[in-house]
Amino acid sequence: MSTVRRRRRSYFVVVIVGIGRAGRLTSLQELQHFEVKKENGHDIRQLKNLNELRGSLTISHLENVEGKDRATEANLKDKKHLDVLCLEWYSGNESDCRMDLDLEVIEGLQPPTNLTELKISGCKSFSCPGWLIREGCLENLRSLSFGDTSFEDLPTSSKLFPHCQELEIRSLPNLRTFPLLPESLRKLVIKSCPLLVFVSEEELHKSDDRNKSIMTVVRSSQLKSALELMGDIRYIREMVVRDCLDVNKLMESEKVDIPKDFQRCGTALQAEEMSKRVDYLHIWEAYCRCQEQRLEAIFGRRENRELVLPSALQHLEIASINISDGALSLCLGGLTSLKTLKLEGIRTITTIPTDHLMALCDLEIDDCHCLRSLGGLLALLSLTRLSISSCPCLELEMMGNEGGRLIFPPSLQSLSVSFCCNVKSFSIGDLPDLHTLIIDNWSSLASLSLSGLTTLRKLRITDCPQLFAVDCSQALNDSSLESLGETEDVPKLAAPPLPEAVVYLSSVEELEISSCATLSMLLSGNNSKCLAGLRELFLWSCPEESLHEEHFKCLISLKSLVLYDCKVQCLSRILKSLSSLEQLALYRCPYISSLSDLPETLLTLWLEDCPGMSSLPVHLPGSLRGIAISRCQVLEERCREPKVNMHSCQTVDVVEGPHRESAK
Repeated sequence: MSTVRRRRRSYFVVVIVGIGRAGRLTSLQELQHFEVKKENGHDIRQLKNLNELRGSLTISHLENVEGKDRATEANLKDKKHLDVLCLEWYSGNESDCRMDLDLEVIEGLQPPTNLTELKISGCKSFSCPGWLIREGCLENLRSLSFGDTSFEDLPTSSKLFPHCQELEIRSLPNLRTFPLLPESLRKLVIKSCPLLVFVSEEELHKSDDRNKSIMTVVRSSQLKSALELMGDIRYIREMVVRDCLDVNKLMESEKVDIPKDFQRCGTALQAEEMSKRVDYLHIWEAYCRCQEQRLEAIFGRRENRELVLPSALQHLEIASINISDGALSLCLGGLTSLKTLKLEGIRTITTIPTDHLMALCDLEIDDCHCLRSLGGLLALLSLTRLSISSCPCLELEMMGNEGGRLIFPPSLQSLSVSFCCNVKSFSIGDLPDLHTLIIDNWSSLASLSLSGLTTLRKLRITDCPQLFAVDCSQALNDSSLESLGETEDVPKLAAPPLPEAVVYLSSVEELEISSCATLSMLLSGNNSKCLAGLRELFLWSCPEESLHEEHFKCLISLKSLVLYDCKVQCLSRILKSLSSLEQLALYRCPYISSLSDLPETLLTLWLEDCPGMSSLPVHLPGSLRGIAISRCQVLEERCREPKVNMHSCQTVDVVEGPHRESAK
């Protein structure tokens, strides 16, 4: 019997996944996870008589089932008390044998009719099982999810799932047609379906104009420069390779002739990667050619295809599909109840018509390279969160000239903009409820004014190499700032505003610092008294000489300390001074070999990718309840030795620790 422990909030849950001959437990009511193996006592027939199972059941490694007859013996349809069923396949490719076998197996896994949630992932069959398209078979379904499957089509009748409220379609590379959706639907996620195409009839009649319009953006010097700055060149190359492969498959699906040189485009870039050659101009030309062929496939269609959504939809995510401006406009036109909209990785839109989405609260846009306008943004009077990333051609509405203020809906509470704007001066105000502001990777930003943000509680400014002036003192003075991010990679900033503004931070509870250039300024002299209420401290890329014991003595309320990629060898004195510490997490700290003087208040300890760590104290704090160890080979072996006293804590191999969204 094997166990996997997963951390959930502040306690541990033990999930049994390796029971042998579970079929003998005929009165068993809860079995969260059953792993199918090709050995006696672990085959899928063990589920045959477990008809008292209730709640949720995940059946994994279904590739180990030998055929439909064996799958049918699981007798899933008679497990009337089940609410949630997850069917999972792993490994394998789309070979003819695998596709036929997976179809047989999934046909034999018909679920009970009263099921409310169904998830299917990893199945390599091109066809859906018959029971999924049979009317009345799953009429009580509330949630349906497909992930990483090879289905070419999904059930087409909206009457099949009359009560379904959530539908998720992720990574279906062969999906060509989109199903009719039930009016009961409230949440829809469509992601990574490269053969899906939605285009309006009007755009097909003006296809040449649409092609020229988008290609003008694609071949702009602004986009060329921005893409080069958006990441490591190898990352950009991988992105273009994926795009080329997807577009080749799209053109084949749309029966468009594929030029021979474009057929080799993706493989040529892959060969270049193998040879370690780096040529951004070559990558850029391949990117432009790829988008050109994509547009030809989309606008060269004979028939339009629109994405028709239920009017009561509240949550919509669309990522990595082909949808035009016109089709998106029609799609969003009737969604007056929509509260959350997320668009990601769409290369074919230049504008997002949002003016009629009056109920919209959360708008997230990522990796839409040709996007130029958020038309009607100011009309979104309910918008509280706006996140824009990797949209290098976006032109945000300006009031006045270059020194004017950017205009956003006054209801905004959280604003995050990264890898986007070609703006030299950014002045923001008249946002009475804004509590979170994140500015990241603005290559041309020179000055920043936040003087009107009197409710700001979280501020982060990173990777703005031209930034030399920040006016935020009034904002910090009038705010009760709870979270402060370091100004990282801002070399021209003559007087970093954060250390000078620390006198305004008497209520700060969360502090994040990278490279530690100003750590001593923040934690020394009179400043230290202002941080006496600090509860969480996150440090990354800090050299040992920047970490001094005296800097931490003032942190009398600190509960959580996280060190990421820090070149520190000894923490004993620092830890000894932290009398209230409850959580300690070390990530990628290769030079730490041991820990001693752990505070007696410590509850949880995370250690990940610390290869130099060889031992823990023989006597751990009695308060300790959880230890998480990952990629610390020597330490993991030592912890299995009987002489290591673990008291009441539970040791796990891998557990999700307290990562920050900015951790690299």
